[in-house]
Amino acid sequence: MGEETIYNIWSSLDLATQAAILQQEADQQNVILPEDAARYIAQGFHSNGTALRNAFARLLAHSPMYGRRLTLDSTKRILGKSIDVQGLRKHSLCSTMRSRLPARGGIR
Repeated sequence: MGEETIYNIWSSLDLATQAAILQQEADQQNVILPEDAARYIAQGFHSNGTALRNAFARLLAHSPMYGRRLTLDSTKRILGKSIDVQGLRKHSLCSTMRSRLPARGGIR
């Protein structure tokens, strides 16, 4: 399977598979990406392969500043708000907002 194909079917893959693919791709670029960082990325871009590809390229471009050995903290620092926008905090914010809404039929 080519790189384009992987990103096209990205959302159909489970998180463990996505994380493993990210780790393998980082390894091919001589970058160490620990499992927790790979899972963080996979969760943040679970349904958007195109955004993932762009963010992952940015992550790899910044990796020399970290000695080509990324951590969860460095991954969070590099990707910053792009993860927020793609899902992790956005979903939790939506859940928080929904929990504050009155039950149906509560407001007339």
